[in-house]
Amino acid sequence: MKTRSFNPALDDSLDCTLAGFAHFVKKRDKVSGNSSYTISEKQTCFKMSMSKQTQCSFLRDYVKYTSYTEGRDKIYRTIQYASRFVLWYLSRHGSQSSFQQKVKNLESAITTSRKLFRMARCIDFALKAVDALRTTDEKLMIFSLIGSIGKAGWLVLDHAIWFGQIKVFTVESQRWAKISYWLWLIGVTALALRDLRKISLLTAQAKRLKSDGEKGEKIALKAEIEKARLEFLIDFSDAFIPLSALDFCSKGIGALGGVVASVAGGYIAYEKNVLANR
Repeated sequence: MKTRSFNPALDDSLDCTLAGFAHFVKKRDKVSGNSSYTISEKQTCFKMSMSKQTQCSFLRDYVKYTSYTEGRDKIYRTIQYASRFVLWYLSRHGSQSSFQQKVKNLESAITTSRKLFRMARCIDFALKAVDALRTTDEKLMIFSLIGSIGKAGWLVLDHAIWFGQIKVFTVESQRWAKISYWLWLIGVTALALRDLRKISLLTAQAKRLKSDGEKGEKIALKAEIEKARLEFLIDFSDAFIPLSALDFCSKGIGALGGVVASVAGGYIAYEKNVLANR
């Protein structure tokens, strides 16, 4: 019976490497009838083994990442805003084509799907607003509270507009959409200010630990600062989406901001759900 280690990921990688080695040797022996092999063949075998190991690792991480709703949503969101950017570019620099119609259909389908995925997400932001009241730093508390309330209000109106589109009840779509974009803009602006405040507090704490802090504590604090910077990038980039909807900037800039925010958010989700569980 095969003995397993305490690291399943290492076992799986080793299995992939051994499988590649066995496959190469078996194939060679079948052709030549010789069980010995040269240095060049050893190098080829090693390259094949490492390639298979990389493929197994990538597939394992992909399955793990997409098993979370958050991971799948970040992928869909990236495709959604990338499609919007392509449509904006084609509308300015190209003519109507079948490709443009396909991209438009893709963007529309993903947008509708994501509206269903985030249904009742307003409750999550409402709970975050309640949690913000327990924050000790006053500025951090105010920015977090305004940001969470703004995004909760945006989603409530977004849900109402969607129900209006499927004729559950009648809504003034254009008017409600404009209000929802303003709430979204207020929310992400406040959250961006919260992120800057958090970076400032963490940086000050890191300076105090620079001389006499423990190594493990310094590493953890550095990771928190990097995460706060990524969160600022997300909120700052997201702000261009409602800005473009309210005609303060072009649709292309809004779509590009959505792509940047989605990729950064996807990386945070990958760190939290995949790297942290290795």
